[in-house]
Amino acid sequence: MRRVHLAMLALVTVWGFNFALVKATFDELPPLVFNGLRFAIASVLLLLALRRIEPNRIQDWSKTMSEPAARGRVEWWKLFVLGFIGNSAYQLFFILGLARTTAGNSSIILATTPIFIALLGVALGIDGAASSSRLPGYCCWSAGRARSASAAAPSPATS
Repeated sequence: MRRVHLAMLALVTVWGFNFALVKATFDELPPLVFNGLRFAIASVLLLLALRRIEPNRIQDWSKTMSEPAARGRVEWWKLFVLGFIGNSAYQLFFILGLARTTAGNSSIILATTPIFIALLGVALGIDGAASSSRLPGYCCWSAGRARSASAAAPSPATS
């Protein structure tokens, strides 16, 4: 097995345990406190990794941030909105949603992201979001999600 395959296997394993571990942590810490600590620790670790891997990148970044006019106001606004939705809003909804349901349900709900992105693309008129070449993929995804949801749902006799 190649190194890249092992890395992907490790990634999938960590991601698979993520929901259960985070859910178990809620017994000890409130969801938003846990997420705040998680972000703080991850930020420090990423900064240390960046400093070790690319020591000059931090100085380059500080120069870019000190000259925001070079980027343009619209670009910074778009970057802010994308960052807020993609990170802050996502994490808030993920943590609060996970606190209110099971780890299994959360993983199934999160797996619906691709289809909702495709639907959003169609609603916004983005070319190719509803192309016929993607239809088989959407159908396979829908069948897989329906199967996962029905397998995870308790039968009426046991609930």
